[in-house]
Amino acid sequence: MTVLHAEYAGKSPTLPGFSNRDSVLLMELVEKGKAESKIQTPLSEFKRALSENRGVALFELHIKDDPKVRNVIVQQVRRNPSGEGIQTLTLREVADAESIRVHVPIVSSGTPKASGAGTAILAQPVSHVRIRARVSRVPDSIAVDVSKLGLSERVVASQLSLPEGVELISDPETVLFELEVPTSTVRVM
Repeated sequence: MTVLHAEYAGKSPTLPGFSNRDSVLLMELVEKGKAESKIQTPLSEFKRALSENRGVALFELHIKDDPKVRNVIVQQVRRNPSGEGIQTLTLREVADAESIRVHVPIVSSGTPKASGAGTAILAQPVSHVRIRARVSRVPDSIAVDVSKLGLSERVVASQLSLPEGVELISDPETVLFELEVPTSTVRVM
């Protein structure tokens, strides 16, 4: 699990690597049986953690001067009214045994023969599926072998090989991959 470093809000950030040019990302931490806590991290630290995270927005949260390590998931993202950038995040603490619903990335493995020969295009209409699983069992991604896919064939969500303890919530008929024959286009002058 990717580590995210933060500190309690209300003072100038003192985390390693923080510079005055770095923006501060304010976050609310929701813990069971407690009032929400305000925490903060340099935006660069959040971007680093997000880039190291391979799929699900699930992090191991380390708060400066607090010995407790928490597993958290991004519950809500509030964007700036201008639409540019994040205003605040809400992180929710989750237990390893807790069952959560999350979107998990779908990735292809292999190359269909027709696609490699240039006679077809591998289309991926959706990039994620929604699953339910215990936190400790949430996969970073789900790989789909498309090497045996023939022309005009498709892979739907119900065909996924899910790890033990992982349940598909997305529509089972959702098309994940399809090998399409390209149509030629005619230019009208």
